[in-house]
Amino acid sequence: FYYLDVFGKSIIESLQKIKALDSKIFTKICKAFQLIVLDLSNIKKSKRFFGVLFYTLALRIFKYLSLYILLYAIISPLGYQVESHFILPVFVAFIFAEASASLPASGFMGFGVYQGVWAMIITILGIKIDNPLSISLAIQLISQVFAYSLGLISVLIFLVLMLKNRNNQK
Repeated sequence: FYYLDVFGKSIIESLQKIKALDSKIFTKICKAFQLIVLDLSNIKKSKRFFGVLFYTLALRIFKYLSLYILLYAIISPLGYQVESHFILPVFVAFIFAEASASLPASGFMGFGVYQGVWAMIITILGIKIDNPLSISLAIQLISQVFAYSLGLISVLIFLVLMLKNRNNQK
């Protein structure tokens, strides 16, 4: 991770040497990539890289642990218990489900591939449910409502602080 900026610079230099890719879209992509590399360089120079990496990893672990608890809360009333061999496949499922949601075409109105991955993992784990898509839909809806609630609270806090700061400046 620490050398992503160096790796990115070498990719940009290599791509710029290819004459066949000389188009407006390619130029925009290269500029966007250069901004990412610049941000990575700035993070590295400011000695914040490992802090950013730590908080990113901690956030992901917390998120996946929360999803694991949510999955257990949904399947435990159906008679399933947490087993130690479930942990790794479930965390892999979270990663695949999250990655699938980032695909350019992940479904209709955000529903589709994410639920499909969840339903597949529920089936692979041997959890016998008539409709595993309903469980995956419940997981996504609960997690989305929670995430949007946190976002709304954050925006409200930001607005209050911004208005308070503006009033203090007057």
